[in-house]
Amino acid sequence: MRPAISSSTVFSMLVLSAFPAYAAGAGAAGVMVFPIQPVYDAAPDDACARATEVIATELGNTDRLRTVPAPAIRKATAFDAPKVDHGAVGRATGLVRDGAERVAAQDFDKAVKALKQALSVLERNAVNLDDFKPLVDGYLYLSVAYIATGEEEAAEDLIKGIVRLDPRRRLEPGDFVPLYQRIFEKLRAAILAEPRGSILVRSSPSGAAIAIDGKEVGSTPALLTGVVRGEHFLRVGSPGGSPKRQTVAVPSGSQVGVNVEFSTLDGSPEAAVARAIRDNSLDAATRAQAARIARDAGAAYTVIGGMSKTNDTLLTVNAHLMRVADGAVTALVPVSLESDMLGAAVEAYKLAEDASKKLDAFPAQTDATALAVAPGARRPFEKTAEIAVGEEVVAKPEWERLTPERRPLPTPPDMEPPPDVKPPKPWYTNPWLWTAVGVVAVGSGVGTWIYVAGQSPDHGQVNATW
Repeated sequence: MRPAISSSTVFSMLVLSAFPAYAAGAGAAGVMVFPIQPVYDAAPDDACARATEVIATELGNTDRLRTVPAPAIRKATAFDAPKVDHGAVGRATGLVRDGAERVAAQDFDKAVKALKQALSVLERNAVNLDDFKPLVDGYLYLSVAYIATGEEEAAEDLIKGIVRLDPRRRLEPGDFVPLYQRIFEKLRAAILAEPRGSILVRSSPSGAAIAIDGKEVGSTPALLTGVVRGEHFLRVGSPGGSPKRQTVAVPSGSQVGVNVEFSTLDGSPEAAVARAIRDNSLDAATRAQAARIARDAGAAYTVIGGMSKTNDTLLTVNAHLMRVADGAVTALVPVSLESDMLGAAVEAYKLAEDASKKLDAFPAQTDATALAVAPGARRPFEKTAEIAVGEEVVAKPEWERLTPERRPLPTPPDMEPPPDVKPPKPWYTNPWLWTAVGVVAVGSGVGTWIYVAGQSPDHGQVNATW
């Protein structure tokens, strides 16, 4: 026979079933700990995850708060490899070789047909090419064929493409007919004399390999100088992943900026908040986004924090407590953690107690300005390398830069006497001439004295004819 249940017991069971939160002793407000993020990517991800876990545990142990699970921050998918028709590119490379052989054999009509077909494929895949030599060689041999068939204007357009993609390209004497070499060198010199542009390449994280027009030049961050005006193809290598590629139009005498982000986060709202924390900024939009995430999770409050590196062994967590209802924010006490996370629970307890006390200490209204997640954190200094990627222009001699009517004489250096040949001295600088003149003068004087002295002193005379 079952024991009878008293009316008081039934009443207690009904109350507890109607209010499960109170039955569990959790009549506190829900708080969501947004995953702690490394500020300026200067702290280890595993340390951030461990700090998030410990802080959430200690907040849940307070009397006034209970933790609400935070949504996971999804990782971005790996970069897709470029879709290149390697078979078509290989066949186009073969057509360039065939066109070069036909140019050498002066079979220009067939050379033009083969080279144009090759260039249509190579140009279409240019942004994804790693080796630009077939493309530049195609421009070269097609321009030679155009010069030979009288299409000089089309040839000049191709030569401009050669200089743009490979400004250091020079022609060896005897490679092509003198007419083509003169046209090439003249146009090349004119292009290189124009004001150059530059490309400032940055990436997050830094240290990504940079290639411009198929040539590896350095790593980010870097300022590429001496870039010839026009379209260029940039490849920035992802550490451990596929590179990002893009076309960059560089104006004459101007600088273009390229920022590449190799983010491990996807495009979700949670990832957007995480990126803002990593950039040490809690602006109004980010706070509103974080409030929506916490509200959807069923939390009345959310803790948003970032971890920065104080020194080689010490990490600091700076966090803010935000009220979801109106977005009001108050700073929490910073906590210091050892890199091995020993004693993390003690430090997290301090933050949790501070959060519990500040539930009633929010500002009267929300500050609309951006807040720094970690006020003392500074972005790590990275020196930007300056890399010259274009051919240096050799300054012309002063006489060559002047117009003919203003040039001093003698003009070109080849009209001056060789340095080992001395020009003749003026006749009046010859010492032997003046020696002879002196001898004649002295001899004339002495002879005159002897003649006069040989006459009678009383009857001497001198005859002079004028």
